[in-house]
Amino acid sequence: MIQIRKTDKRHTGSERFAYLIEVKSNPGKFDRAARMAEFDQLRQWCWSTWGASCDREHWLTMSHQDQFPVNPHWCWHTEFNELKIYLATDKEVTWAKLKWS
Repeated sequence: MIQIRKTDKRHTGSERFAYLIEVKSNPGKFDRAARMAEFDQLRQWCWSTWGASCDREHWLTMSHQDQFPVNPHWCWHTEFNELKIYLATDKEVTWAKLKWS
């Protein structure tokens, strides 16, 4: 199950990414493998749609240095058992909604 929401100052990277998609377990059921598979499908779709990206922490570190270009559209975050895709603007989230909602 995916949940799309706007980022705010509680989210690292909110100054660069306006939205996040979080892959959550279905209510009343925790199936880690299914959740990870759904996240992987979503990440592969982002990769094929907007090109290669990287983990959010790497993205934020590299974005401050000109010699390491980063993908301006998206990145992901998987630390602490979180499965999140960060999207930059309304344009990217509209594409994601068309595909995944």
